[in-house]
Amino acid sequence: MIDVELASQIISGSLIENQIEEIDIVDCHNRILKQNIFADRSNPPFNRVTMDGIAINYLSFVNGITSFKIEDTQKAGEPQKKLLDNNNCLEVMTGATLPLNCDCVIKIEDLDIINSYANLKENLEIKEIQNIHFKGSDYQKDDLLINENTKILPTHIGIIASVGLNKIKVSENLRIAIISTGDELVKPPLPIETHQIYMSNSYALNNAIKSLGDFRTEIFHIKDEKDVLYNELTKILNDFDILILSGGVSMGKFDYLPQVLESLNVEKLFHKISQKPGKPMWFGKFKNKVIFALPGNPVSALVCFYKYIKPFISNNYADEYVILNNDFTFKPKLTCFQPVKVSNIKGSLFADIVITNTSGDFYSLNNSDGFIELEKSESFFKRGNIAKFFKW
Repeated sequence: MIDVELASQIISGSLIENQIEEIDIVDCHNRILKQNIFADRSNPPFNRVTMDGIAINYLSFVNGITSFKIEDTQKAGEPQKKLLDNNNCLEVMTGATLPLNCDCVIKIEDLDIINSYANLKENLEIKEIQNIHFKGSDYQKDDLLINENTKILPTHIGIIASVGLNKIKVSENLRIAIISTGDELVKPPLPIETHQIYMSNSYALNNAIKSLGDFRTEIFHIKDEKDVLYNELTKILNDFDILILSGGVSMGKFDYLPQVLESLNVEKLFHKISQKPGKPMWFGKFKNKVIFALPGNPVSALVCFYKYIKPFISNNYADEYVILNNDFTFKPKLTCFQPVKVSNIKGSLFADIVITNTSGDFYSLNNSDGFIELEKSESFFKRGNIAKFFKW
């Protein structure tokens, strides 16, 4: 049996090398970029007008001109035009190229346009080069705009499209198999006997995974029979990158999973962690795949998922902390994962202990926001102590 910290280190070090695929940018949200994105040209690629109005030669205003004859109109998307008479102006639209011989844009709200003349309103303050977005002021050609391995957000997609790309290289979505084992389980809404229970862990885990990103998941149910487990897991190992099993990893007579995984040449990296709930958890690797085998009790399965699997598949190991709002005693020399209800009081998060009726009592989790991690070196935790928090 290993401690929680070592289990986390082993899992975080068991990286999966994703395959790379090229996809359309309309489908790339939340995917992991597998190429650097460089500027194909400077941006803006021209001196860009930022306001609807007129473009003038600033010196004409300095020389006292306040009424400008409109020579022409420079629309967005048109080739650059030229101001022929420096005492005149060109009407310009937002996004248009700044006309030649112009170095100042006056917005439409500061003008009265009468009979093709743009007249400045009284006491108007004007500065040279105002309302102009200058060529190359954002970035230069060949600048690195987005680094490889970035998680793609809408802001990134806009940049990618702006450099003329419609397809990019990304990591293939992880294929995740969610497997419940046990003869007592029945898939809802099939008829159920008194001695059976409906399968719930798989649906909870599937939803938790889907909330993290666009992963490809599939749910399986396998009976507690060695041959059946062996045959089904052989096929699943071939088709998926990550296997998340629940049930069959403890010390019961029909807990065959550790034996079956060993017979499939899955390398066991650990079995059992000094924690409660979730002590029987098993973890291993098979080629470029990882296997998490969680206890079957619902609270144990969810705790193990949020402690170990969520940071692994989301590649997010940032910690969050709360302040204990109750005294709490936990005597076993194990790391304690305790459900809590969290309140925000004047900008600080306070956690109230939620008592559950064993690790099979998933109903009590309905009254919690997540769980805290309490070190096994202590048995009494005082109100005001700081604890690591995991949100459901």
